[in-house]
Amino acid sequence: MHEAFLNLNGVRTKVSTWGRWVEESSEGQDDIVLIITGNPGINGFYNNFAKTIHEKLGYPVWCLGHAGHDLPKETITLPKFKEHQELYGLKEQVQHKADFLEKYIPKNAKNTPCWAFRWVLYDSGAIGSRPL
Repeated sequence: MHEAFLNLNGVRTKVSTWGRWVEESSEGQDDIVLIITGNPGINGFYNNFAKTIHEKLGYPVWCLGHAGHDLPKETITLPKFKEHQELYGLKEQVQHKADFLEKYIPKNAKNTPCWAFRWVLYDSGAIGSRPL
């Protein structure tokens, strides 16, 4: 398992992976299993589930937390909610996931739930590019 915090929409966001890391080359294996956490968006709750999926299917499994829900151990400053509510609302959390999909999910990936979610995001106007 690899865990790190990525900067998405100005907020450090925890990403956990089994198999390859999100910034590594897919080397021809574009399909992945993406877990988007519930509320609260704490990745650790899904560790055993994600590990089991990876072991059984052999696909990389990525778990994406919600913006501002999982805090890094090192002392960094997150944008404060009262001053930056535009980063943490429901619409912004959806945009947060859309931005992750656009940046890290391989364009050729055929993960059905993720594919359906991309259409939901496209239809809602959250992402501009039409799913292929």
